[in-house]
Amino acid sequence: MTKVSDVEKYKTKDERKLEILPVMKQLNGLGLNCEIEEIKEFFSICKQYIDSGEGKSGKIKLKGFKRELTYILPTRKQNKAQISLIYNKHI
Repeated sequence: MTKVSDVEKYKTKDERKLEILPVMKQLNGLGLNCEIEEIKEFFSICKQYIDSGEGKSGKIKLKGFKRELTYILPTRKQNKAQISLIYNKHI
């Protein structure tokens, strides 16, 4: 049985970038861009994640859109990043 080293368990900067950039482009395509303060905050979180490799998760309320952006940005290779826009009529 071979052991996977700690370095091989974690995503590289390039892997994190390849996973997050399409999501950022898709949000832009939906009209959710840096002109919206909450999206600007999310893009900043994504940039920190890509640069540092530190895993993050959370929710950002998109006021005026009745949506909540939820995200899980994992460090390990076997876990994919999860980003969702969830309808919330109370926002």
